[in-house]
Amino acid sequence: MLGPEGVTRAVSQHAKALLPGRLANLRTRYAAPGLEDFAAVYSDEVNALSIEKFPALAIVIPRTTGKIGNRQTDIDMTFEEYSYKYETRLYSYAVGDSAGATSLAIKRYTLAVREAFLLHKILPTEPGDYAQVDPISLVESYSELDRTDSKFIAASYVQFEVVTNERLLYDNPHGTTPAEIEVGAGLEPHPYYTE
Repeated sequence: MLGPEGVTRAVSQHAKALLPGRLANLRTRYAAPGLEDFAAVYSDEVNALSIEKFPALAIVIPRTTGKIGNRQTDIDMTFEEYSYKYETRLYSYAVGDSAGATSLAIKRYTLAVREAFLLHKILPTEPGDYAQVDPISLVESYSELDRTDSKFIAASYVQFEVVTNERLLYDNPHGTTPAEIEVGAGLEPHPYYTE
């Protein structure tokens, strides 16, 4: 099964692979050469004050929203399949010399994250598992600007649900061959079958 760790790993791999291309696209689209690639991608929540290199991205899965369903497999199989929704948040952090520049930068980083995951909704997983971004569930939120030393800092998050199909592997206690039922000589047949 994937679980929150597996989904976080898939989202992190996707972000590292796709975001440089989306940011390059935005640099060209908005003639914004100062829009740098993410300097760090954290696979867990991070305190903004502890971030040393900006811009930064943090991936957080605050909860699993519930089981969608499960599919029982044949008795001789070694797995069952389950489907879940994982609420996923990608926090972006940016700094700048002015309030306006920082506000504009965080909007562009947020847009890059949104575009990357909407253009490529299927996440990388191990064979047998499947994970996909649900585009209908996407929402964004922006923080107020803050100031640290001589810099302004801004944060935002893009939130969406990742819908998964996961396999729970197990050893079949009955083996892979049908069980043989022994009928003892001392067992008397039911009267209904002897009439």
